[in-house]
Amino acid sequence: MTNEPSTILSHLLRGVATDDVETIRDSWRGLLQDKCGSEAVVRRKLQTDAWEKKPSGPIAKYFGVLLALLHELDTVSFRKEIRRLSITDLNPHHRLTLKVLSLRCGDAAATRIGPDVPVFISDEIENKSEIIKKLEKWGQTRDLDLKDVTRVDVVASHPQLDYLGLYNLPFSGVILAWPSDEKVRGISLWWRNFLVEKTFYHEVGCHACGHLEGGQVPEQEREADRYASKMMQNSRPITVRTIRFVFWPLIYYWKFNKR
Repeated sequence: MTNEPSTILSHLLRGVATDDVETIRDSWRGLLQDKCGSEAVVRRKLQTDAWEKKPSGPIAKYFGVLLALLHELDTVSFRKEIRRLSITDLNPHHRLTLKVLSLRCGDAAATRIGPDVPVFISDEIENKSEIIKKLEKWGQTRDLDLKDVTRVDVVASHPQLDYLGLYNLPFSGVILAWPSDEKVRGISLWWRNFLVEKTFYHEVGCHACGHLEGGQVPEQEREADRYASKMMQNSRPITVRTIRFVFWPLIYYWKFNKR
């Protein structure tokens, strides 16, 4: 692969279009080797009117990838580009992407968890105090490995932006989508919080296990799931021990009768 930033960037976007994880990873790393040259190429790519049009196919992903890459290359340039783009006539899909990634502009962290990992919460989320309490609690879970996580971004759940998690991995961040349905109550609320907590541990597990593919490799997903299950058990040891004590006789009886 040539060392020309413009060519490497083309390879990166081609990798995004074809979901070629190896090409994405190698191109990303190649662009980081020449931050100055790559920063100029990425900014030129962002300074076109293509983002004002309705995205089709893989183009819907390109905007977020370019912004995430620019943040990694030069945070000052990234802030300037965020300000410039915010006053342009962006397509609604890209404006939503901009809102999510603008969290990286350096606003004060809502809280910090684990070994001083900053947590940033989107302005569109109302119940910030509840989220802070939960994350501070989850961050104290026994054996939770946060040393390779540089930040946690909590955003309102937008299914169309699920792909952003993939491009958050190269710079060691976690994007946690938080459901915005405030009408949920009772068992539904408990189940929703349960799933969000497990997702948090899963995302941390991707970093702890050294994954860079962001959900593209089934075995790595299973490994992250096993990590999340272990953390779920560690976060509620009394409950786990109680369940085992209550149900172990039934499990033993079931296994004995299967012989």
